[in-house]
Amino acid sequence: MTGEKHTLVLDHPDPFFHLLFMGGDTEIGTRVVEEARSWGNVEKAALTSSISHGFKIWQEQEFRIGKSHGCQLMVLHQDSLEYQNITDLVKALGEYDWKGFHAFFVLSNEYYSFSDHVNFISKNVMFCGDLPQFSDLLNRLISIDEAVCFPSLVVPFQKKPSEWIRQFKHDYFGGFYAANNTSIVEHGLLGVQREIDFLQDVLRNVLVFHRNNSHARFLKPSDETLESDICRQALDTEAFLVCPVSLAGSLPSYWQEGMDYYIYENIDQARELLTQNCEEDQVGILACTEIFDYESVFAGTAQMPVWVVIGDHEEKQTLQGWQQLCDRNLAGAFSLKALMEEEGCPHLFAIKRSYWKVLALRTLPQIFDRIIQLLVQTWNQLEPELSENYKRRIFFSYASICNARALYLSNTTKGDHHV
Repeated sequence: MTGEKHTLVLDHPDPFFHLLFMGGDTEIGTRVVEEARSWGNVEKAALTSSISHGFKIWQEQEFRIGKSHGCQLMVLHQDSLEYQNITDLVKALGEYDWKGFHAFFVLSNEYYSFSDHVNFISKNVMFCGDLPQFSDLLNRLISIDEAVCFPSLVVPFQKKPSEWIRQFKHDYFGGFYAANNTSIVEHGLLGVQREIDFLQDVLRNVLVFHRNNSHARFLKPSDETLESDICRQALDTEAFLVCPVSLAGSLPSYWQEGMDYYIYENIDQARELLTQNCEEDQVGILACTEIFDYESVFAGTAQMPVWVVIGDHEEKQTLQGWQQLCDRNLAGAFSLKALMEEEGCPHLFAIKRSYWKVLALRTLPQIFDRIIQLLVQTWNQLEPELSENYKRRIFFSYASICNARALYLSNTTKGDHHV
């Protein structure tokens, strides 16, 4: 969806930002603060050498932001904060009660696991990378332009990255849908809402709750004939796993070879098994022990298969690396040892198969794009009769899912807004 525009228009106050740099490198800190101030909408900026002192500054009433058109930007320089790894740094952030609208940016080129990637986002870390990458991202995040390019923090919505997918069900279905149910039915949009609900449930249980399952959908189907095409297709489709010999002993004991799973010895054989056994009502999920040249192996296939990595150790990537892998329909990367020590690998396969199979029908980018398309459709049909309050609620949800797309994937989505 790179470059595609949507038309949800909402007037709102001019956005403003406060920036706090935490780190002992005053030269880098000064560069970050001066550059941010030059953009004109950073009203306050400060430098401090520690997280604990940064929290004291953040607690000051005039520095904290509690309105959705403002946002607190907190930049952490890992090396000069003297944390050995980024995991310890993010853990230290969790020792303080950060409230209000805020996002963390970590200046670090460290590689980290997929589990850490999910955990960092849950702690509102939306960036890990070097200074040039951060400067480019921040310029886009706070730039005021009529054609907003997501990710953006200038529009009025929930600014915490941890909430963009996690809270969508509550914000959209609990806040917007529940109050406008009659109009939705009258406009023939109930099926659209069921599809939005189904797809957001998949995103939540793949990208947020990646090792367990969250609560079920908001709109539980009373009649399967009311479901959208993708919902019915997912219900009617069985999924099998294609896994290497080394993982064969980690599957659920009640699974049957040739029905629930197939074993392969090399990646070319895995491709062949996926191709041969995928029928109209069957899809395959590829399990492998390491990251491989995905696009080369599956070049020319009609639909990129969904895949998970389960190895002796957890694969590690940069933020940009994980985004690019999710572009390629990666559903997760895990350590076999860690899984067996905790809930168990068979448990993971059993509870996640029904969600992973949806990604075999629609890739992660396609699911994000479809939700955005359906939200725009809902807006276009209902906007003339919506109150300002409910216009804001639907726009709030739209901006959240657009930003989530830009956080989990590597390309961008454009939308037209009055800003």
